[in-house]
Amino acid sequence: MDYSDPTKFMDVRQYMRPKEQLVAMGFPEGAAEATLAAHGGDVEAAANALAAAAPAAAPAAASLAAPPAPPPPDVDTKAPRPRNVLMAEFEGLSKADASQALRDAGGDLDRARAQTQKRRAAEDGGPPAKRARAASPAPAAPTGRQKRAAAPADHAPPQKRARSASPAPAAPRPVDAATSAYQLALRDAVNAALAAVAADGKDLFVGAARAALERVASLDEASRHVLARLLFVTGPWHPVQGSRASVESYAGGDATAVITTLTRAGALVPLTAESPLTDAAEALPALVGDEVKRVYMALKESAPDAWKAAKKRHKGSSKEVHVAVVRAVAAGLEDATALSFLVADERALVRVDRETETALLRALRFSERRVGLLGRPAPHTRRLQAVLQPPHLRSAEAQPPVGTPLFRTRRHFERTEGVAGLAHAAGIAAAIANGDAWGDDVLDLLVVYEKCDAPAALAAFQRPSSLDPASEALGVVVEEATVSRTLCAKPDEHAAVETLQKACAERKKACAALEKAEKGGDDAAAEAARDRKDAATEAVKEALVPVAAAARKVAEALAAACLGLLDQNAADANYVASLPSWLQGFDAGNRLAGAAWHGVGFLQKDKKYAEANEVLRALMKHGYRRAACHERLLINLKHLGLKDTVEWTQALADARRDCGKGTVALWKVEATAGDKKWRAPKEGKRIHKGAVARVGEVGSRLLFAVDDDDDDVVEVDAAGAPTNPRLELVESVAGRAAGKEGWSSWHDEGATLRTVAYLLLWDQARAPVADAFFAPFQAAPCDWGTLDFYERRKASMDARLAQVAAASPTALAALVREAFDAHYGEVGLVPWRGREAVARLQITAACFGGKAVAGIAMHLAVTGLRSGMPDNTMVRVTTPAGEHIKLENWPLADDAGATVRVAVAQTQLQHCVQGASGLEDGAALELRLEPNRRGPSHGPFKGLAFAVHDAATGDQCGYVQNADMDRVRAPSTSIVAGTAIRGDGGWLIEAPAPAPRHVVVPADWTYEGKVEEVKSKNDSLWAEQRMWIRACTETDYDIGYKNPYLFEDDGEGGLIGTVDISTTKVAERGGRKKGVAGGHVGMEVDPVVAED
Repeated sequence: MDYSDPTKFMDVRQYMRPKEQLVAMGFPEGAAEATLAAHGGDVEAAANALAAAAPAAAPAAASLAAPPAPPPPDVDTKAPRPRNVLMAEFEGLSKADASQALRDAGGDLDRARAQTQKRRAAEDGGPPAKRARAASPAPAAPTGRQKRAAAPADHAPPQKRARSASPAPAAPRPVDAATSAYQLALRDAVNAALAAVAADGKDLFVGAARAALERVASLDEASRHVLARLLFVTGPWHPVQGSRASVESYAGGDATAVITTLTRAGALVPLTAESPLTDAAEALPALVGDEVKRVYMALKESAPDAWKAAKKRHKGSSKEVHVAVVRAVAAGLEDATALSFLVADERALVRVDRETETALLRALRFSERRVGLLGRPAPHTRRLQAVLQPPHLRSAEAQPPVGTPLFRTRRHFERTEGVAGLAHAAGIAAAIANGDAWGDDVLDLLVVYEKCDAPAALAAFQRPSSLDPASEALGVVVEEATVSRTLCAKPDEHAAVETLQKACAERKKACAALEKAEKGGDDAAAEAARDRKDAATEAVKEALVPVAAAARKVAEALAAACLGLLDQNAADANYVASLPSWLQGFDAGNRLAGAAWHGVGFLQKDKKYAEANEVLRALMKHGYRRAACHERLLINLKHLGLKDTVEWTQALADARRDCGKGTVALWKVEATAGDKKWRAPKEGKRIHKGAVARVGEVGSRLLFAVDDDDDDVVEVDAAGAPTNPRLELVESVAGRAAGKEGWSSWHDEGATLRTVAYLLLWDQARAPVADAFFAPFQAAPCDWGTLDFYERRKASMDARLAQVAAASPTALAALVREAFDAHYGEVGLVPWRGREAVARLQITAACFGGKAVAGIAMHLAVTGLRSGMPDNTMVRVTTPAGEHIKLENWPLADDAGATVRVAVAQTQLQHCVQGASGLEDGAALELRLEPNRRGPSHGPFKGLAFAVHDAATGDQCGYVQNADMDRVRAPSTSIVAGTAIRGDGGWLIEAPAPAPRHVVVPADWTYEGKVEEVKSKNDSLWAEQRMWIRACTETDYDIGYKNPYLFEDDGEGGLIGTVDISTTKVAERGGRKKGVAGGHVGMEVDPVVAED
């Protein structure tokens, strides 16, 4: 069928089931079902009967029953449907009987014609009574569903009577396509792809892909919104109506116009009775269970032998089993469209055109700078993640200017796209081989691996391209790099996967039985279920061994193949090396290097250090992962006994040259070299406690017993088990000990100080620097975390840091509040956790002081070293009277009478249109609280909405947006009054602001702040932690740049650190004793000791 002409597009109603057609006309569902049963399923007769009983619906019935207008004479008509052919050939044959005959024949028209003729002959040759019955056929016997619908409601069970009395489902909500996040995300991706060019000036998207993108770009917003919604849900086939994930639902009502527009543009394809078998088999999962079962039973009658053979291979009665059986049977039918007829007769289905779908998925992937598989549903873009997920962030809509091309040529771009499957497959195989995935996750990864199609990706990369003359001479075939499309292809490996599937299924059943027994309080059953679960877990572990072994073979083959392909990528690698560091992570070479890196790990596990070093040198030759390769190379040389040799000395010199000063890579290189001056400082405090349990590996996550009355006494029973402990981690133990000295402490790994720094440097970080941003809703600039971030913004950074360093505690708290209020809810590095978080941020900044905050902010900006910050953040405030103020007792500012203005949203909804249209500037409004399933998914307003009503009429005008709900006073117990304000973009409501959240910072208080790294007895500092401590405590430590804020004059001609940073050890005393918790119970508990 030609879908480019709307006159050739079938009426959508022909895809609808008979009952759905009648309900769509406005007839009650129960009456429609009963009338259909009485008329033998003839929808036209049922519509006429219902219309006679309800004259108001007669026009709708007539419009449905009337045949469609004939096409113009110059328009080619499509082939008639098989059902219509039967009705034309056999006089008096009803539509329902024709459809049933085709179902019985499995969609085969000739077979249905023969069966109908045979049935007619038998009826004509029968006895008079039988002929009389045939001449006046009785209505078809009602099905079980029809019997239940026709039965009196009082005879139904109470639950069913309640359901039948419930109101009909609400109509689809109107959609504002212009502001739809889905539509805007697709628009941004298409525009970015159409504007993308390579370094040689040629377009990256060409040919059919570009044509498809241009057609989508020319669509109206409503059609593009529906197309985007279809892309971001599981596909590929979608119902036209009848579910929340239908085209009708996404269109916000009648889908006919949207479907016509999309099919005319070649973006949407419907499933018809003439569709190929592959389409019908692919569309089966889009049917509901009963619909699939009817197709399943139809094939059982028409092809019993094939059905039985398929049923032997697929056991069970689930929808998935029915789909598998139907696909197996349909594949052997002579009529290639038989299954299409059966599926299309059940439900109207459409899908995004394959060529258009591929082009759009490529555009989405390119616009997000991601190298992943082109699967459905499409991964959420940054916009969708920010807008649709809490806390519902906003961003500037301006599209950043096109920056430096990421790819040398179009062939470079195509290779990068093609290698995605290869790199993804290598990562999956390595994850299974290394034990990073377990149980059901392994089974899921096996399916994803097959979708990667590694052999095709490998062949595509090796194939020379005429698009790039420089690549014509390439085409090196990698020796012994052949891999299969499935991860466990051999018979014994396939059997191992089946064993794993059974073991995982058994473990899932055991877990369900255990949960049921524990909920029921049956101790004996719970113990038996627990034993069953343990046995199933061991079975899963055993089944994983051969699967992991097979995965390792494939991972090693892929690693070797990718390493060989790097030679073919030399020209592209040279171009990538010329780009700034933050633009070098998106090409094919990086993906290949990542896959080859897995091979290094396997060689080191086998202690093949010399072979591992050859791979490392090959990676460094091409310029990939140089810092990590240097570290591994030195470690392997030590294992080979080559330390202090000429080779070692040269490797160490190369590493020191390539790794920048103050970087983690250089620290690790020097640590590997054994330089004694890189030792960690001694802890500042040691605390002795009684440990009662250990979580995780030795040396990490000790749980300590602390009595609820804060006396550090643990009561134990006769067996030595604690009876009244509160179990705490080492960080909490250290914090409680500091609390006795007036400190307020919390365990955040430096997150509060990082947030303060991000807020104060917000405007500098988001400055319009070249190649920093490539899409709206981008949280951080591309160069964030690199050594170039600070240098490219040096002037503005230095000015802001100087302002922060010179600020008093009161002024610094004001700066934090100003930045917080100005940028709250915007996409950025700050993790927004509610407006009440501003108080703790202000307190933290005031207590640490301007110089300490400026020093930490500069260190973050220059080095990008976010990890390794100390565990506990502590603040202490002392009033002139000597009183310590706790966080919860801090005085809040007085903002009585403050008001805010927020937008009135969703004014286009049906129940809001009348109220919104009658609004006048300055009119009195009311905020009312009401339940709303589309409200926030977390927080105090979870599942709620603030409805805006006209105070004079009571009509609803709209809602307060989810992102603005914490900006206005909540109408929790009473109605909140507001005022209507006409804005440029629509109506606003001016309403009272909520209770104040920011704090007062008196100038005469004493403020102190410090950070503390807490370790248990056997735990030690790792590289990034040592770097933070030394940077803040040692004036002669070379951090690679000059930070004027980390140290200040001590008044005696020396320097002292502005950041109070130290380590604390929480160690158990009295030796280790076995206990019921698998840890250490009944130990002696000592009080806190002072600094060593």
